[in-house]
Amino acid sequence: MIVIGMILLSVGCYLYIGVGIGSGARDGMMVALQKRSGRSIRVLRGFLEIGVVIIGFLLGRTIGIGTIITSIGLGYCMQFIFKIFNFNVVSVNHRYIKEDIKSLNPFFYKQSYKINVYK
Repeated sequence: MIVIGMILLSVGCYLYIGVGIGSGARDGMMVALQKRSGRSIRVLRGFLEIGVVIIGFLLGRTIGIGTIITSIGLGYCMQFIFKIFNFNVVSVNHRYIKEDIKSLNPFFYKQSYKINVYK
C-alpha cells in the first residue's frame, strides 16, 4: 500500500507541477533546489522528506516504519515517474499570483457590470 501511495503521489505531483500554476511548499523547494544545484529529484526530495521527519521527531512526534519508508522511497519514486513521463521540473514556467491578478483586473473593473437601480 505504501508503494502504491508513493506512485500515486508522484503521478499527482507530475500532473499539478506540470501545468505551471504553482506548487506546494515541499515541491516548490524541490523545484528551486533543482534549478540552483542541478541535483537529481531523487536526492533532493529524499533530503527534504528526511529533514521534515527529523523536525517532526525533534518536536516530539513518533516515527513509524511507514514514515521511514516513505521519506526514503519517495524521491526514488518521483524520479522514476518523472523519467517515465519525460518530465523536467526545471523546464516548467510557473505563473505567479501577480500575473494572475493582472489578468483578472479588467474583469473586475469593467464599467458594463455596473447596474443602475434608479431607472
